[in-house]
Amino acid sequence: MKFLYTIFILMLLVACQSSQTNTKEVSDSDSTKTALSFEEVPNVEGYWEFVKNEILVPAPDIEDPRDYMTEELIPDYEPYTAEVIFSKDSFYRAYYPKELLEGGTYKTDKGLLDVEGSLGLSRCIVEGDTMILYRMDYGNLVRETFCRGFFDDKVVSILKRDTVNYALLAGKWYLARRANINDDGTEYHLNFPHKVADSIFVTYNEITATVTTDRSIYMNTDGVKRKYYYGYRTGYVGELVLTPGDWYQGEDVMLEYWRMD
Repeated sequence: MKFLYTIFILMLLVACQSSQTNTKEVSDSDSTKTALSFEEVPNVEGYWEFVKNEILVPAPDIEDPRDYMTEELIPDYEPYTAEVIFSKDSFYRAYYPKELLEGGTYKTDKGLLDVEGSLGLSRCIVEGDTMILYRMDYGNLVRETFCRGFFDDKVVSILKRDTVNYALLAGKWYLARRANINDDGTEYHLNFPHKVADSIFVTYNEITATVTTDRSIYMNTDGVKRKYYYGYRTGYVGELVLTPGDWYQGEDVMLEYWRMD
C-alpha cells in the first residue's frame, strides 16, 4: 500500500515547476531540461556522479510550537550528495573512491527505479549520460540529477570488503588538539597524557601492511614507537582516528587527525 501511495504522489507532483536547488560544483546541462518520458525501462547500470538536488515541493510545515524539542530533532534539510553505482542487480552509494556508505539491491520498471537503500522509490529518466530521479526525500518532492562517469571494479571490491579505501589515508595528517564542533560554541579538547607530535606522515606501505588484519601503525609517543589502531570517520573533528594499543592504561581516548589540503 505504501509503495502504491508513493508512486501516486510522485506521478501527481512530478510536473511541478518551482524549485530550490542544492548543487555540487558541476555546471548545469541542457540535457536536464528534456521533456519527461516515463515509458521506457531506464538503463541505470554503471557509475553516476551527483550533480544537483532541487526541491520541487517542500515538505509541509508541521512544526508544533508547543514542542520545544522540534528544532533540535528536525535539522535543516541537506541532500545526500554521494555517488551511486549500479552493478548487475546490486546498488552501492559511496563517496567514491574513499568510502562506501550503503549497499543493497535494486530493480527497474517502466519509468521506475526501486532501490533498497536511501534512494528508495523514484520516477526515473536516463537520457544519454544524464539520470534524473523524482522522489520523496524527508517529505520533500525532489528532482536529483546525476551524470554518468567511470569506476574501477577493483576499487569497488576494496570498498565492499573494507568499507573504506584505507590506502587513500596515506599522507600527512595534523592532530586536532582543540576544535569547534557545534555552532553553539561547543569545543573539543584532546585529553591525552602522552607526548605526540602535532603532525604525522603515514606511508602507503604502513597503511596497507595491516589493512586486512588489525589495521595498526606505530607512532612516536614519549620518544618511543607505540602501537595505535587506525580508523576513518567523517562528520566530527578529524577523519583519521588513532586509538592507543594495549600499552595505554588511561581513560578511553581517540586521537583525531585532519588534512590541510
